[in-house]
Amino acid sequence: MKIRLVLTLGLSALVFGGTMVGCTAGGGNGIASASDRNADLVAKAAADNARKAEKALARRDAGAAIRFAEAAVELSPRSAGYRMLLGQSYLQGGRFASAQQVFGDVLTLSPGNAKAALNLALAKVATGDWAGARRTLDANATVIPAADRGLAMALAGDPKGAVVLLTQVARTPEADAKVRQNLALSFALAGQWNMARVVAATDMS
Repeated sequence: MKIRLVLTLGLSALVFGGTMVGCTAGGGNGIASASDRNADLVAKAAADNARKAEKALARRDAGAAIRFAEAAVELSPRSAGYRMLLGQSYLQGGRFASAQQVFGDVLTLSPGNAKAALNLALAKVATGDWAGARRTLDANATVIPAADRGLAMALAGDPKGAVVLLTQVARTPEADAKVRQNLALSFALAGQWNMARVVAATDMS
């Protein structure tokens, strides 16, 4: 089992690391064909682990989700999607520093990934780095949906700014219950309990 794992990781490094090692003794076509088959096996194994991680997340089994997501990332280290899944697993498992690192990796692989940027900010909030969380939100303000960014701002220690942003969003025709819910929570975090109750009651009447 250990030998198989080492071989799999070695194939992963060759296939996804950007370097293809050739050998003239066996003929170029045969090597390419074998490499393609090995790449397919690695990709299928990574996808299988990712599916298992998703199922574990759904049943809130963070330990299993982390194991499967880590395996998927080991097999396919250049996949932003698998790293995103790993970050979410770390978040669910309370490993916030690890989640922060992984979401940063996702943004390196997939710049402008709104979900990764939002989760990175939330991971920073969880580790107490509120200033860093606000910088992340500011840097990705154009891609993170305003409803999510507003509540994240409140959680990152800027509830007044969150109220201003979400009040503007709540006045648009597209505003939905989620926007109003986040606005109510932001009011509460800002200490404006009466306004929080008023907004929260909007969708209950």
